[in-house]
Amino acid sequence: KITVANNGKITVKKGIAAGTYKVKIAVKAAGNDLYKAATKNVTVKITVNKAKNTMKATAAKKTVKLATVTKKAVTVAPLTVKNAKGTKAFKVTKWTTAKAKNYIKVNAKNGKVTVKKGTPKGTYKFSVKVTAKGTANYKVAKVTKAVTVKVA
Repeated sequence: KITVANNGKITVKKGIAAGTYKVKIAVKAAGNDLYKAATKNVTVKITVNKAKNTMKATAAKKTVKLATVTKKAVTVAPLTVKNAKGTKAFKVTKWTTAKAKNYIKVNAKNGKVTVKKGTPKGTYKFSVKVTAKGTANYKVAKVTKAVTVKVA
């Protein structure tokens, strides 16, 4: 994954894990009339940094029918997460509608929102922080999105 060209140029190939690498290189000097040929071993330290996490999150307004919620709980997916590197986690960070906390539940693993049975008519707003935990090659990413669920 790491190559050294004859001119001394070091190339790190795509896909190598983040971390620190030590490469031993034998440097050769050709001799001439005045100097003998020589070889010296040199160690080069190469650091490969983690890449930025490419996660993108979007929130959509969802509407649930009051007739359905009076009979049973309803699950909707107002958050869409794409290109997340690593495990995703979802957490409510702010309830902009105080009563929303009593009627809305957000799944911490998949971000689906459950509107509890018996939820009264109204608009429920809250913010959800989406975290992509990252991997050996990608950094952690965090995004907060405002979510609106309307019971009509």
